[in-house]
This record gives sequence, C-alpha cells and structure tokens, in this order.
Amino acid sequence: MRFSTLNSESTQSNELKNKFKGSYEQESKKLTNYKSEATCTRKVYADNDRVSLGPPTFTIFSPEVCLTLKLKKDELTGLDSLLLTGMTRLKDGSNAFNKNSRISSLLPLDTLKKLNEVLKSNSESPVIFEGLDGCSVEVTNSNGNFSVKLYPTLVPGLNLTSGMLPGFPNGNSHLNFTGSVTEHSLLVHALSELSESL
Repeated sequence: MRFSTLNSESTQSNELKNKFKGSYEQESKKLTNYKSEATCTRKVYADNDRVSLGPPTFTIFSPEVCLTLKLKKDELTGLDSLLLTGMTRLKDGSNAFNKNSRISSLLPLDTLKKLNEVLKSNSESPVIFEGLDGCSVEVTNSNGNFSVKLYPTLVPGLNLTSGMLPGFPNGNSHLNFTGSVTEHSLLVHALSELSESL
C-alpha cells in the first residue's frame, strides 16, 4: 500500500514536471517562431475631385514592445515634428499591450534624418536627441545591436500616461525598443518612408 502511494506521488510529480516543461517549451517556441511585423496606415484627403494621401503612420512590433512613428504638428509652434510612442506587452500571456506603460517623445522634424543616419551607421556610444516636450531619446547602434530608448519628462499628460509616475508599474523609468536585424530593417524603412512623405 505504501509502495502504491509513493508510486502515485512520483507519477504526479513527473506529470507536474512535464507540464511545466511543456509550458516553458511552448513559450520558447513562441519566441523562436515570432515573426516581426509592422503596420502602416495613412489618411486619405479629398478636396472636390482632388484626392491626396497623408503621411504614413508606422507601428513596429517586437516580442516585448511596440513602437509607433508618425509626423505630427506641434500644438504650440504649429511646426511639423516626429512623434515616437511605445508600449510594453502585458506579462499575463495575452500578448496584449499595457496601455499604462505608454511613453511618447515629440522630436524636432530634423531628428528624422539624423535618427535614420544613426541607425544606418555603427556607433560606439549612444546618441541622445532632446524632445520638444522635455523628453529625450537615446539611440544605440553598435555591432549589429540597436536600441531606441524613450525617456519621459515624468509629467502626466505630456508624454506618458497618468499611471506612469516615479515607481512605474513595470519598475522602469524608460521604454526600450530593441530587437534583431528584422526590427532594425523595419525601423529604418519606416524612417525612410516618413522622410520621403515630406
């Protein structure tokens, strides 16, 4: 009887191990098979019989973060600017994005060309761009590894959500968009398309 009980416990233990192992392998497989992608949208304007396209808006998805790039007029100056907005994914397995993690950075329009140049060249040290809304963007591209970090002003309503105060829910004071050569290619393509739309 005792032997039977031990055997039962051993079987249950092995089942649990296999269950956790299977779960881990499934998550690893998801990341391995993850396909990087981007969406592109643009508005269509009509003035009588004349139809024109607005500038494109790109959103690039990585396994952990999404980054949106669009051209926008600065509400204070009326000048065109580059808006970067990022969010991180929820950790609940839903693959959805956490809206409370949203950070945006409004950059001068000339940053568009400079940002593209940095991402196309190899740099040993990070390049920092100052935003119009008090934010900053740190770009690194070294030896095939790149990252775009968005640092907010920590003022709700400017470039982050009200939940993103010191002591952020995710424990970070910035958002880091990084990835493989695929994400890098998508980002460079988006910046080039935005430049051509001007």
